[in-house]
Amino acid sequence: MADLEKSDMERQVKAALMTALRRIISAIDQYWLTGYDQILESLEKLTGSFVRYPEAKPEIVKSGLETRLRNAVQDAANLITISVPTALMLTQSVSTYFSN
Repeated sequence: MADLEKSDMERQVKAALMTALRRIISAIDQYWLTGYDQILESLEKLTGSFVRYPEAKPEIVKSGLETRLRNAVQDAANLITISVPTALMLTQSVSTYFSN
């Protein structure tokens, strides 16, 4: 999060990404209570941020956050072993986004 806060991205894009990452963290923290649905929803919101702010991609790659975001999504997706197809789809979406 600190690297994201220090980045040169537009404030609106930075805020959207930080909110999405905080949702993932919160969903993981509450997994025992809410199950995997909240994690899945938070991952969907993160990938939605990429769609909503395509101009953020070069900044994310330039800042080195790309790998960290991929790892965060992968780690969260690994928690969703019950919903493997959906988790894999989200992981592939993020990987594809940064590969293009």
